[in-house]
This record gives sequence, structure tokens and C-alpha cells, in this order.
Amino acid sequence: MLRLKDETFGYGGTTVLSGVDFTLSPGERVVLLGRSGAGKSTLLNAVHARLVQRFPEVALVPQEHGLVPQLSVFHNVYM
Repeated sequence: MLRLKDETFGYGGTTVLSGVDFTLSPGERVVLLGRSGAGKSTLLNAVHARLVQRFPEVALVPQEHGLVPQLSVFHNVYM
């Protein structure tokens, strides 16, 4: 399980999210919705950083950079 309690996260020296409470249980699926600039990627990067400390096999596939359109999702993730 991952639990964030009253956390603050930022990007480039600027606070983006503050007072974040978030719990992720094993096997749970979560969707992050929000406008551009709302802090979705910041939260996702923070969650990934915490998870990879405990589970080094956890991977983060960025939203844009590095995807090859000719390849399947499986092959993009595998690479």
C-alpha cells in the first residue's frame, strides 16, 4: 500500500500541490482527471518515486516522449 498524508509537491521550485492525501491499495486502479496544469503529472511522478523505492520493477511510461507509433502498446512499454 502507498499512503500520502498532507504532502506537498512541486516542479521547478514552485509548489504545485499541497495538502495531498492519497492512498493506493494493492491491485487498485486509479484515474487522474483534471485540466492541463492541475498537477496530474506531478502527482503521478511523486507516486512513482515512492513506489520504485519499495518495488524497483515498477515502471512509468511517460505520456508523450519516446513512444513509437508503429509499435504496439506492449512493445512500447517493453522497450
